[in-house]
Amino acid sequence: MKRLILMVALVAVFAAVADSSADYFPVGIGYTWTYQDSNEVGIVTTLNEMVGTEIIDGYETWITVETSPEAVDTSFTQLRADGIYMIVEFMEEERRPVRIAPSDIDVGTSWTAADIDTSFNMSGADISIQIVVSMEAIGRETVVVPAGSFASCLKIAMESEFTYEITFGGMPFASGSGVQSRDTTWHAQFVGMIQSRGMEYEIDMMSGTIADSSKTASYLQGYNFTNIDENSRKPAEMSIIAYPNPFNSSVSIDVPEKAEIAIFDINGRKIADFGVVENGSLRWQPATSVESGVYFVRANLDGNSLTQRVMFIK
Repeated sequence: MKRLILMVALVAVFAAVADSSADYFPVGIGYTWTYQDSNEVGIVTTLNEMVGTEIIDGYETWITVETSPEAVDTSFTQLRADGIYMIVEFMEEERRPVRIAPSDIDVGTSWTAADIDTSFNMSGADISIQIVVSMEAIGRETVVVPAGSFASCLKIAMESEFTYEITFGGMPFASGSGVQSRDTTWHAQFVGMIQSRGMEYEIDMMSGTIADSSKTASYLQGYNFTNIDENSRKPAEMSIIAYPNPFNSSVSIDVPEKAEIAIFDINGRKIADFGVVENGSLRWQPATSVESGVYFVRANLDGNSLTQRVMFIK
């Protein structure tokens, strides 16, 4: 009987070792992370802000806008039953899910993040590419970054490999394989990624050799997890969600039903006036005279007002 009790106790201990991966990838509208990034261009400061959610492939998806002096990008995160997924744009045409963590994770956990096969024709050549992304939790470390010191950070290694084949008229022309990138990230529980270091490779598809490579690094400067919903004293229905954001031609906007909607530029000038939106949904396609930049969607309802920032890039 004592042996059985001991075995049960050991099972309970080992079952408690693995952590929920959601603790290392926190989400919330209004959450921000500021990073100091370095690459071949130099050192820049990047702000990551979760601005809203939308449904992609049946899953609630958290939208993060990444703003740096060089560019504005958007990323998409899903918390599914079997883990955390990033929805990435592949070959500039379609979105693919990449499983960046299983639902439970600990040192020694390994998984295939993505296994993508694709083919296309370019200038008469048929090109087939397979990309396999492998990840593993390889340790825990205390990490010191500008935002502070974080103990027992989960260290995750990622390697992306690809195999390609090029044919003309069914005849083999070139083929090869190689490592596309290697990255290591450190994640603090209830904070998220606090540090990353990586190497990206560019392969010459004609010779199969590495044509170029570049190092990247990122360090957390600060973060703010003041959820917009936690501070709001407005009715629950008072919310604005714009997607995609940033956008380059038109943007879909979900707003409170029967709210009065207008769009303003950074100088407070009214750019568009939609009046009262009965069904809570609209689409803004800026006129050709509207320049790239930051604009604000303002909703007024029953004496309450709410503003959402959108980025227009021509």
